[in-house]
Amino acid sequence: MDTFLSFLSNISWWMWIIIALALVAIRDIIQRKHTISHNFPIVGHIRYMLESIG
Repeated sequence: MDTFLSFLSNISWWMWIIIALALVAIRDIIQRKHTISHNFPIVGHIRYMLESIG
């Protein structure tokens, strides 16, 4: 367990951002509800965020 925790603590901050974006992209590719999010995972989230602003 200590080896796993030390591995996680050695991952740099930019790699955590890439991992988070990859997880969002995988979730969007698998889902079928929103076509824009399915075809353009990260850009689709930006579009919906800007749409909610106004």
